[in-house]
Amino acid sequence: MAPVLTGTPNPSAPALCAAGAGEHTVTMTTTSPDPTPTRLPLRHRKTPINRAEPPSSASVVSLVIVVVGYLISLVAPSLVVSPSAPSAPMTRVLAAFALTLLGVAVSVAAGLLAFRRTHNWGWLIITGVPAVSLVSGGAILAATKAMA
Repeated sequence: MAPVLTGTPNPSAPALCAAGAGEHTVTMTTTSPDPTPTRLPLRHRKTPINRAEPPSSASVVSLVIVVVGYLISLVAPSLVVSPSAPSAPMTRVLAAFALTLLGVAVSVAAGLLAFRRTHNWGWLIITGVPAVSLVSGGAILAATKAMA
């Protein structure tokens, strides 16, 4: 049973305040006041607020340059100095670290140019976070090879 508020005052209601004499009676009925419930609109029938557009060709080229820069900073140093070798000559260690910095510089430059073009902060995240990781990892690898 659903409670239904009626418009008739209840004279037997307790006087809870000064306006207590105007209390209304709540009666319980088995029928709903609105026999035809309205359906809520389905979410998939509405158009999305922000429709995703395909990326521009300049953004795709920038992303490819960023990935190539990261591949340079990951693969090229291992061609100069073997990661499994316990030590290496200082010139090879510096060359490997320079290749890491070169790849990171290419990626960061491409990301900054893409950010200036699109004003999308995602480019700074895509380039900044891996750049810090690669430079710190390269420095750690160079220090362990040079000190051993």
